[in-house]
Amino acid sequence: QRRRDGRVEMLVLVVRDRAEAVGVAGDQSDEGSAEEADHHPDLEIHYKRVTVIYSTHSEGGLTDKDFAGAEMADRVFAT
Repeated sequence: QRRRDGRVEMLVLVVRDRAEAVGVAGDQSDEGSAEEADHHPDLEIHYKRVTVIYSTHSEGGLTDKDFAGAEMADRVFAT
C-alpha cells in the first residue's frame, strides 16, 4: 500500500512475521537502486509491518528522487 502523508511518500508492507519484515527491509536496502541513486529511504519495522519512507530532508519534502525511489520499491516488492 502506497500513500502520501504531507511531505513524505510511504510504502507500507504487511508480511507473515517479524523475520520476513527484517528480510524485506534488508532487501530494500540491498536492492542497489538506493545505492545507485545515492538516495536512501527511512525504514521502520513494526513486527509484521515494514514502512518505507521517502523524503528529501535537505529539500524539506518530496523531490523527483523520492517518487523514483518509491516506484522502484513498488517494483521490488511486487515480486
